[in-house]
Amino acid sequence: MLFDDFVENRKLGESRYRIRPDLVAQWRDLYGRASGAAAGGRIPIGFLPIIKMCAYMEACPVRPPGNIHGEQSYDIGDLPRIGDTVVTDVECARKEVRNGRRWIHIRTRTYDGESGREYATGTMKIAWAR
Repeated sequence: MLFDDFVENRKLGESRYRIRPDLVAQWRDLYGRASGAAAGGRIPIGFLPIIKMCAYMEACPVRPPGNIHGEQSYDIGDLPRIGDTVVTDVECARKEVRNGRRWIHIRTRTYDGESGREYATGTMKIAWAR
């Protein structure tokens, strides 16, 4: 995707993940036991960014080389349980050119696929190469 392809406040995609025990085990293998233990059957808080980034990469599978992930933030309300199906909406919140650099602001919302209960919202600011 090129900078001109982004339209502010337009949804770029949606990803659905069932939080399977084997998926959580794979994440723990990648990030180590320091990633935390699931309390009460919920995933560790550090796995929410993984869900968000996977959704972003699905929504924007073709990205020009040279992009720079500038910043990100999260508001976390609840944590999904192992076995839940989560949905993450990805949208272009806005885009801007500042000091000759193209910036894309991506907004995400992760929620329960059945009840709609919100788990997290977030934003990413990315310097877009082209």
